[in-house]
Amino acid sequence: MKKDSNARTTSLWKRMKLSSRMSLAIGLLSIFVLVGLSFAIISMGKVAVNSALQGNMNDKIRLGIADLDNLVTQAEITANTIREGIVSIYDHKDMAGGVPANPWTIQDENHNIIEPQNMAGTMFRSRVVDAVIPASRYNAETTLLDSIYSSMTTNESYVGIGVFLEPEAFYQGIENYAPYMSKADAKNRTIMVYPYSMYANKDYYLKAKETSELNLTNAYVDDSEEGGYVVSVVLPIFYKEEFKGVVIIDISLSVFEIIEQKDSRFATLFSSVIDSNGRFMYSMNKDRQGKLLSEILPEKSASALQSFMDKNTGFNTYIKNNEGDLVQFHAIPIEMEGVSWWVSVEVSQKEFTHAITKMIMLAVPISLLGILLLVGFSFFYIRSSLKPLKRIAKVGDYVAEGDFSHEIHYSYQDEIGQIAESMARVVERTRSIIKDLLGKLGEIAKGNFSFEFWNTDLYKGEYAPLLSGLYDILDDLNVTMREIHSSSQQVNASAEQVSDSARSLSDGANKQAYSIENLSTTMNAISVKIEETAEMAQHASTLSGETGNAVENSNEKMNEMSKAMRDITEKSQEISKIIKTIDDIAFQTNILSLNAAIEAARAGVAGKGFAVVADEVGNLAQKSAKAAQNTAGLIEETIEAVDKGAKITAETAESLSVVSQKTEKINRIISSISSTSEDEAEGIKQLSNGLEQISTVVQNNTSTAEESAAASEELSGQSELLNRLLDKFQLKSEPYDRTKGK
Repeated sequence: MKKDSNARTTSLWKRMKLSSRMSLAIGLLSIFVLVGLSFAIISMGKVAVNSALQGNMNDKIRLGIADLDNLVTQAEITANTIREGIVSIYDHKDMAGGVPANPWTIQDENHNIIEPQNMAGTMFRSRVVDAVIPASRYNAETTLLDSIYSSMTTNESYVGIGVFLEPEAFYQGIENYAPYMSKADAKNRTIMVYPYSMYANKDYYLKAKETSELNLTNAYVDDSEEGGYVVSVVLPIFYKEEFKGVVIIDISLSVFEIIEQKDSRFATLFSSVIDSNGRFMYSMNKDRQGKLLSEILPEKSASALQSFMDKNTGFNTYIKNNEGDLVQFHAIPIEMEGVSWWVSVEVSQKEFTHAITKMIMLAVPISLLGILLLVGFSFFYIRSSLKPLKRIAKVGDYVAEGDFSHEIHYSYQDEIGQIAESMARVVERTRSIIKDLLGKLGEIAKGNFSFEFWNTDLYKGEYAPLLSGLYDILDDLNVTMREIHSSSQQVNASAEQVSDSARSLSDGANKQAYSIENLSTTMNAISVKIEETAEMAQHASTLSGETGNAVENSNEKMNEMSKAMRDITEKSQEISKIIKTIDDIAFQTNILSLNAAIEAARAGVAGKGFAVVADEVGNLAQKSAKAAQNTAGLIEETIEAVDKGAKITAETAESLSVVSQKTEKINRIISSISSTSEDEAEGIKQLSNGLEQISTVVQNNTSTAEESAAASEELSGQSELLNRLLDKFQLKSEPYDRTKGK
């Protein structure tokens, strides 16, 4: 949307009349220049006025600072006078009741020394403390009280004066010596005496003791003034670098009225004195006296002023008061005897900038009036001066539309006249060039590319590329036509060659198709054989697997038979042991029968029956022994036969194991043959597919070759026609000479 708006603005600017556009441009430029000048003048005036006003404010502040300095100097002189009176007593060494110290030598008019009467034994008692003191202390005390009284009665700004001494600093044995006289005490000729404990730890007392210099305090509430605020000038008393006490002068804040500044231009102007704690020690605005910044200003304004004051350098800024009004605040610090006070001047921002505002209100209408006069005069003068351009622009429109019959008339020899004359020359030259180009293009239209150029002097400057372009066109056409003619002849010859090659290609493709068809038939037969081989290999693999299983079963049976033979051997060995036992029994029986026969022989006739039994038993024993021996022999033969059978069985099992391993190997070989046969069958199948694709391509090539032969014959005929057409053009053998007419 923004882009469309910019486009409309640009279009409006372009459609605007030149006089209006120039007037508007000059007007805008004038506005910018005058506004810039006005702004610069106003800015410089504002800076100058602001600087003058701020300088005036600072001057007022410095006047107040000078008055404050005079006030403090006056208090310092008073304190020094009192301190010197105290310090002088330390040079006298007289004692209470002794001869008074007399540092003076008294002479008459003849310079004769006058000896005062001996005052030994005279007793003096202090009027401040109830104690006997030497004459020197008594005289000093009298001078001290008179000085304090005189200062209090002659200086309205003093609230009170006191001398606060260290224990025994006035005289030995006197612990508390701190006379103080207020304004009311002076009227009643009364002296207030404070104990040492009251001031010993006060900040002002400790600071004077520490710094050994005159010090000022910030504002604080003085009880004797019914809650009023005072500041104190504190002067330390030292004698031979030993701290003796202080002289303190309390000053009423009303004394700061001397810094009051007034200016008829600024009704809201008022000055103030602010201590380092941000408390108003004095202000022309009485409501502020004794209050802190944070108590009378908004928090933001109070914080801003406090931050400026923390930098301890003069500043000026704008702040808002409690009423919400904007005020100009100027402040300069003053370092006075150990404290930093601020003297400030405030004025309403409206009053402060009134002069600047007045200057701006005067400058703006004058600038606007000047701009209007300048723009109006520029518009009418430019519009009148540029009116002839409208006629020239109209003729330019006719020329742009191809109408060169209109003339331009302008009597002045200024820039517009030069434009009119130049426009007329442009029209005339354009007419001549158009006429010349029509003649040359007519020759080209007739096919004459070799004619000579004329009127080349018309084509100068930016028109020169027209002539150069025409030269280029004719040169390029000549070269192109010659190349086309040459190419046409070459195309004709090449077409005949292509035709012959296409016919040869067609014959070769037919033969190739026949060979591929035979090869495809053979490959199909091979594929069938390979598939049959794969099936037989698969069948052999199955039979080999079954044989392997049978061998494994036989091997297991042989293992069982070997185990049975081992069992027979073990049982035969046990039978041998039993037969041996029977043989032993037969042997024992034979011995018993022999013994019985012997005993029967000994018995004689009585033992004949027993002898017969013994013989029978012996015969049985011999038969048993012989039978046992025969059985043992048979068992041994059986064991030998079993061992031989076990050996044969083991050999048979081993042979079966070898057969099983060979069978597994044969099975793997047959499986490999089967897998290879399948791969070969797949390869033959892919090869057959490839041959079919080749056959298709060969057939396509045959068809393409036949089409190419036909196309070549057609191309040859077209090239002959093109040669006949080119013979009609008149061609130039050499490029045009472009130097003619230059």
